[in-house]
Amino acid sequence: MVSIRRSPSPFLSPGAADELGARTGAPIGPEGGDVTVAPRGLWRPIVDVFVQNKLATVGLGIVVVITLFCFLGPVFYHTNQVTTNLVVSDQAPGAQHLLGTDDVGYDMVGRLMLGGQSSLEVGLGVALIGTVIGTLWGAIAGDIGGVVDAVMMRIVDALLSLPGLVVLIILGAIFQPTEWLLILILSLLSWLVPARLVRGETLALRAREFVQASKAMGAKRSHTMIRHLMPNSISVIVVNATFQIADAILILSALSFLGLGLPPPAATWGGILSNGLNYLYDGYWWQVYPVAILIIITVVAFNFIGDALRDSFDVRLQRF
Repeated sequence: MVSIRRSPSPFLSPGAADELGARTGAPIGPEGGDVTVAPRGLWRPIVDVFVQNKLATVGLGIVVVITLFCFLGPVFYHTNQVTTNLVVSDQAPGAQHLLGTDDVGYDMVGRLMLGGQSSLEVGLGVALIGTVIGTLWGAIAGDIGGVVDAVMMRIVDALLSLPGLVVLIILGAIFQPTEWLLILILSLLSWLVPARLVRGETLALRAREFVQASKAMGAKRSHTMIRHLMPNSISVIVVNATFQIADAILILSALSFLGLGLPPPAATWGGILSNGLNYLYDGYWWQVYPVAILIIITVVAFNFIGDALRDSFDVRLQRF
């Protein structure tokens, strides 16, 4: 609690002071007495701006519901996603199979849960690894500067010039896809954008007074980077990580659609969509539309969250 001393005004009576305080919101007490004001937390303004964004709250709710559906759903809705059953293949939605079955008899609801687990795990893994590598790379390049910065950023520029999807297709064709291998392959290209963003923030921050003061007091470069540069780049890091999750889910869907995803009986949303398109014109809509809707709303939800986080870290929109 913070105690604020207001000097008494000879022009305002206690009643007028109270009325002025009520109109302006200022903590003016009678006779200029002490007024106690509760301090606000560091994250409270950020949360307030985020909550005010209705699309972001809806997007966060969608992500929570989809996560619970994918990871807790199999606990309550048991299906066999390992053994094929051609006797019940291509069945329409009904009481036994809520969203029908696919061409080999897998229950589509269970298939969506299994594919969602892989897609979300790959998206989160790629975002985590890519953000960590990109943050360290960009912070080191921006803080050291000079020749080191030039060489490190030319490496980033050279990798960014490569056609990402073509590289991923080649690597996916060479190696047998597994979930961890897909995370590593997608992370090879995902760290480049955060590296450039963090490097730009570092170049701007290293000229600030508090960073110069830290260096003048003899702080090591690693201490300055970890204690000052990275924490003050948190807004760029968090926002970009959110977009990275959505991008990774889309890229994984594209690779799976091209047949370079996880092999059966594992599943991804892109692989389910690719397989279902072969039977769409036969009238088996339940093998395409539900998974397509899940991909769309998940990616859009993460983008809503990223947009709101970008606004939340903007101090011009915060009320302290």
